[in-house]
Amino acid sequence: ERRGVVEGGGCVVVKAGSDCMNAAVTDVYFEETSTDVSVSVSVDIENLDDIPPDPQVEQLVDQHMEVVKLLAEEVVCSVLPSQTHILPLESMHNRLRQSTLGTLITSTCRDELRTDCCFINGASIKGGRQYDPPCLTFMQLQDELPFPTKMVVAYLSGSVLRSAVHFSRTDGKDGERRGYLQCCDALTVDKDHIVTHVGGQPLHPDKIYMVAMPRNLLSGFCNITPLVEWAAAKANSMPDESSYTPALNLVLNYNAADIWLRLGTFDQLDQDKDGTISREELTVAITTKLGRKPSSILLDTLIATLDVNKDGVISAWEFKKFSDQTRRLKCYPGSGGAAGVDPQGKRLDQSVF
Repeated sequence: ERRGVVEGGGCVVVKAGSDCMNAAVTDVYFEETSTDVSVSVSVDIENLDDIPPDPQVEQLVDQHMEVVKLLAEEVVCSVLPSQTHILPLESMHNRLRQSTLGTLITSTCRDELRTDCCFINGASIKGGRQYDPPCLTFMQLQDELPFPTKMVVAYLSGSVLRSAVHFSRTDGKDGERRGYLQCCDALTVDKDHIVTHVGGQPLHPDKIYMVAMPRNLLSGFCNITPLVEWAAAKANSMPDESSYTPALNLVLNYNAADIWLRLGTFDQLDQDKDGTISREELTVAITTKLGRKPSSILLDTLIATLDVNKDGVISAWEFKKFSDQTRRLKCYPGSGGAAGVDPQGKRLDQSVF
């Protein structure tokens, strides 16, 4: 790698190197004459090994790296024993084929938004790796979903749903397709990229399905023509631009809610019987139930999932609201998630978690 000063086209570029082993000390001189101002640059490349570390900076770096370490170790998404069809877990070639991580992410988004099905364009999933054991840490999930990927709920007919998946995978272009739709496990897609079943039932062309998807696909991103044409014809049914949830948040929220459901009842968690679940009580419950002490990052995520009034503890009302909504959503799929308008014009509210 080149270090020092690189000049060209009237521009001076100073390069110290990307390995943090050197620092570039740059002085810029301006000299004014009666007719002009001349500029000159002086650069010294200093080897940082010769400079003793600053104790305060070292302390700040250590604190930062502790957070990075927690992010790298905290598992936030994993394949359940019942999901053997998602094994081995990998995110390879998402623009060319269905990946198992594509299935896991879209299935999780579908369950969190309580829709009939979900798809995401392959270019949104970026990791390109295999996972053994089949789980992802927070940082790995961020690597896989580095973009906002604003998920919304739209009401598509079966014919549009089928045409969108088929078009995204067979649009006549050779090689990779950034719009290649990764589908959840509620969608059965045959070898010719035709959706044949939704939720185990044969696809009906005229039936309206609740579909979770990235909002920008409706506005022309990846140019999936069936979706663009549907959005143009159904402008009044388009989700609001402000009504979305990032795919990363959906995966985190779903797994946080799943942990809450496994921890027990409110009375079991409220050990001191003061009417709230504190951070300390949540720590004890997770350590007891899951066999590991939670990180501060996991605790923050779990509390944020239920903490409506943002006071740092979970009240009986907040816990009941979460439990009731979870039971209701299990009974009535499609009742939560990013707002959309159903064919009768009823607007759905944003999910509280």
